[in-house]
Amino acid sequence: MNSTGCPSGGVNSSASTVRDQQPYSDVNVLLVSYKKQDDLSEWNSYYVTGLKHIFSHIYLFHTEVWNIPSKKSHEAMKRKLISLIGNDDPRVLKILYYTGHASQNRFSEMIWATGQEEEAITWGGPDGLQILLERARSDALIILDCCHAVSVNTTNLSRLQTAFQPGPGNTWLLAACAHNATTGNSVFSLTSVLLRALPVLAESPHGFSLEELYRQILRTISRPENSDWKTVTAPILVLLSSGNPISQQIWLRPLP
Repeated sequence: MNSTGCPSGGVNSSASTVRDQQPYSDVNVLLVSYKKQDDLSEWNSYYVTGLKHIFSHIYLFHTEVWNIPSKKSHEAMKRKLISLIGNDDPRVLKILYYTGHASQNRFSEMIWATGQEEEAITWGGPDGLQILLERARSDALIILDCCHAVSVNTTNLSRLQTAFQPGPGNTWLLAACAHNATTGNSVFSLTSVLLRALPVLAESPHGFSLEELYRQILRTISRPENSDWKTVTAPILVLLSSGNPISQQIWLRPLP
């Protein structure tokens, strides 16, 4: 654990090599949320529109916005995630972003849902969709701007029928808060800060690591002009799984 509060294992000698080249031939981004007419959905729409502009026009990533259907939500999200993974080319980074409501089931595993009108999506645990990304050959970054976000990393291993074996890729989580915390819509929410941090970091001539992104997020939250910074929920960066014996890094930079 280093001074940023994230794992130090992701930093090694291969980072200098990554800095000197574009680590990925392509980056596919999927921005998902439930479509619901309430105050939260208005904020979500603003956030998603902003992120889509940054990822597609500044970073030149292939970016898709997708609304989760209210019926058979889990099955629909699974199909969409399989489509995102595609042929699982290790040269193609996958970024999945979710904003909206979330809670935990009785096994303390994350579920997504907005209310009684929508069917829940099981994200964490042996029945959850996160495992699809963790077992992939390609690297993946999961960004969750929702309550109980790190409960995604509290998989109940006793419920797995077989021992979990991650794929050769690295799967990282950037979470808005811990498993026992909630979030709110403010100028210092995770997505709001990302909207400011990502354009700045895009100017880095050699790109940047997720740890550098995390440090930029913390710097933005703790600026002196933010008088409420002591009460702002701090995001969390964690390496969920890695089958890569050489490097655990994910390096970001605009595509050429």
